[in-house]
Amino acid sequence: RTGSPAQQAAFRASVEPWSERREMERCAVASAMRRVGRILRENCARIVNEKNSNKDASNRKTNNTHGTEEELPKWLTAIARGAVACAVLNSSSGDVALCARETAAACASVTYQNEKVTVVELTYTALREMRGKEFEVLQNGDDNAHAEATTDTEKERINSEARAAFDKALPSEEVGHDHLVAVLPVPQKSTSGLGHRVSLALRASPNVRAVVLVSSGPDTAVRDVVALAGACAHGTPPFVPVATTAVAPDGGEENKKPAVTLTLLERGDFGTAVGLAYSHGRVYCWQCGDDGHGKRQCPRRGGDESVGELTHAVTAMAV
Repeated sequence: RTGSPAQQAAFRASVEPWSERREMERCAVASAMRRVGRILRENCARIVNEKNSNKDASNRKTNNTHGTEEELPKWLTAIARGAVACAVLNSSSGDVALCARETAAACASVTYQNEKVTVVELTYTALREMRGKEFEVLQNGDDNAHAEATTDTEKERINSEARAAFDKALPSEEVGHDHLVAVLPVPQKSTSGLGHRVSLALRASPNVRAVVLVSSGPDTAVRDVVALAGACAHGTPPFVPVATTAVAPDGGEENKKPAVTLTLLERGDFGTAVGLAYSHGRVYCWQCGDDGHGKRQCPRRGGDESVGELTHAVTAMAV
């Protein structure tokens, strides 16, 4: 990994022919999802261990020997060490917003508790409104003492304000109390990310069953996915990463536009995420995320030549 994320994205966009670029974009996304898996394990395991230590200390003071221990989420323990966090689909080129809508429509075709699921597209204005709210946010991975210092009452107040911020930012069309698949807008800048207020608002809303996340690239996707799926100081339930892919914007093959990363995340009790709580439900290669083979048969196993070529080329260009 040499050069900034933007420089690496620009180099991948310059690769010809498209078949080689498509594989290089795919490898970059798979590498990002391996980082997501590692970060989530470390982040959640640390917080669980600290909570259990605090419970042990409290139980000793009260002579309570029957306290229950916190555990890692099943969907997270089902991810093997060093494996991608979810399936990685083949890279494509086209209208990014349309790809996001099609992904959301397929996700919403599944009912939740026999009730329909509605697709709702958030706008930049909606994201700005959520980011501008004055509710306090404890960042994922903050010092545990800071998190523990926040009382349950305070956490509920913050979560309530976050839910209200999301509801107020919904598009003008009436969605009522429908279960929602929220589609985020295509980033306008190469460094655009969700931000902690937006991720908290999405997580705190009980109506949001899934999120179609559009990130400016693999590195931004790592930050965004961890924010939505990692441990939360406010106790909001996580989203489970289900599938991800690289999409070159319309004309990207010819115009050399950098690809964006599109990721589908679902609540653990909805859709495909239900099966991901078990290792046998993850029917894709744990090495590269391809659903066409297993890890032992993975042609990409043993190293990414394309990634090595990318690093060498970027170094040679002195970018």
